[in-house]
Parts: sequence; structure tokens; C-alpha cells
Amino acid sequence: MIVSDGKLVENFWHALLDCEPEVGVLLDGYPRSEVQVECLKLFHERMHEHRKECKHTPIKADFSRPTFHICELHVDEDISIYHQLKRGNLIKEHNAKAMRAVKGEIMEDRIADFYEMPSPFMLAHAELIIWIFKNYYSCLLKLSEIFPS
Repeated sequence: MIVSDGKLVENFWHALLDCEPEVGVLLDGYPRSEVQVECLKLFHERMHEHRKECKHTPIKADFSRPTFHICELHVDEDISIYHQLKRGNLIKEHNAKAMRAVKGEIMEDRIADFYEMPSPFMLAHAELIIWIFKNYYSCLLKLSEIFPS
């Protein structure tokens, strides 16, 4: 299922609003589109504006300097596919145990989780994930311009 930019940005805002400020939020695989990069940039700018506006007020402590740490992890394509398939099998095993025990949390399974053995369909799905990353790599480059390391 492909999730819209609007829904992803909405989830991003909720994650930030619901987190503990001293802990922060880890976003894996975000942003993946130019729209998401632009939203992140505007959010960062607005945080700086709020901080400036409240600098000489009693609530200035509520507006600390925003800090964004961006990490990009490169994984070989074969390794990535292997881990996707392994993760699917682990989730499937976990869910089977949870259902047998009639307790425990059922984990969300992915499209690859429905097959006993790696199939052409599973491999195609894993390769699709790689293709998506490669096509959105330009977004990561733009992000690195906005938030240089």
C-alpha cells in the first residue's frame, strides 16, 4: 500500500507532538518525496521562528533550539533483500507463537510474510523496495543541503 504525502506528514506531526522533547523522534525512511522534504524544511524554519518570537518571554524555555540529526545508512542490495525476507519470516514466527499462546501482541506483517519459501513474488517485492529507495535518493540529497552534517 502506498501512503500519501499528506498522511505521512500528518503522522510525522503526531509523532513529534506525542514525543518527549528530551528524547525526540526517530523517523526511518522519511522523507521519501520532495513534498516531504519541503514540509520538514518548513517545520524546521517555523521552530526557529517560534524560538525567536519567544526569546524574551516567560515561555522561552518551551522553545529550545531545534536539533535535527540526519543519518543515511547504505546497505548492499543483496543484504537489504536478505534482511527484508528474514524480517518477514521472524514476524510470521512471532505471530504464530502469539496466536498459539492466545496472548502476546500480533505484529504487522508485510507482503513477503505470507510465503513459506522465498518466491519470485517475495523477491520482486524486496527489489521494489530497493527501486523505491533509488528513485527517492534525490530527496535525501536535498535534505542533506538543508541540514548539512
